[in-house]
Amino acid sequence: MNRRDFLSQSALSALALAPIARAQAAQGAKSQNIFEQVRAGRGLEGVDVVDSHAHIENISGNLFWPLDADILMADSRRCGIGLTIVSPFAGFMATSGDQLKAAHDACVSAVGKYKNSLRAYLVFQPHFLKTSIAEMERAVEPNSPFVGFKLHGAIDQYPADGPNYQPLFEFANEHRLHVLYHVFGGVERVGLTAVKYPQMTLAMAHMAFWTGATAEEVIALLKEHPNLYVDTCSSTWPYRYLEKFVRAVGAEKILFATDCTYLAHGPQIAKVAFAQISEDEKRLIFGGNARRIFGNRLPA
Repeated sequence: MNRRDFLSQSALSALALAPIARAQAAQGAKSQNIFEQVRAGRGLEGVDVVDSHAHIENISGNLFWPLDADILMADSRRCGIGLTIVSPFAGFMATSGDQLKAAHDACVSAVGKYKNSLRAYLVFQPHFLKTSIAEMERAVEPNSPFVGFKLHGAIDQYPADGPNYQPLFEFANEHRLHVLYHVFGGVERVGLTAVKYPQMTLAMAHMAFWTGATAEEVIALLKEHPNLYVDTCSSTWPYRYLEKFVRAVGAEKILFATDCTYLAHGPQIAKVAFAQISEDEKRLIFGGNARRIFGNRLPA
């Protein structure tokens, strides 16, 4: 057999074996646990992953890197995230009620494009109270793309017990909706809010890490209030921080989040995948808890 015939025969053999190799690789991925999949550099398979805290925006003109829904969805799929819940950064930065509405309209368009893998939060702006109150109704419209609300206390410079947030909390409590809050003004005010509105669920973004509160203070609040949660996204936190919370309050109180497109998916997935907690606890954090909290507001 000459060299050309050998190469031709080798290529044909490789083509014949390729489907077998792919099937074996797929079977191997399914049999691997979460840690093994992520350590191998693959997107998660066989894991229901819901990113409960992400962002889209189009106001920076992709100055540093793309921040739009198309990029977010492409990266989410690549990493094995099946569903992402976003809030529009343009909503936080709005300087008029019309800009706030336009930010929400952009979310409607994005969810319309990615019906099975994207949902959104309405941004409630305490400094545009009339518009924010009117916009709340979009959360309870039939087949709404909005599954709850995002409050950014740090950008708003507004605490949880501030009077202009109360109409939102009353509405969320009445309709049993979820609120994601970037804490400002102290976590103790969040605890008072959780008591006052027990029918809504309230998540403190970033494990409330950037609030000045100690882990012990946050843990005490989580233990005290059944409707209070935290999410996992953060650019940094102390070693084995997630394990500390799981041991103290249980994985049921923790929601997976990435804060993308401002942070990168990989480290946010890895901090859960590599944590020294059980496989079942990882699955609760990655998606089980979000499914329980949001229920049929999320696509199957």
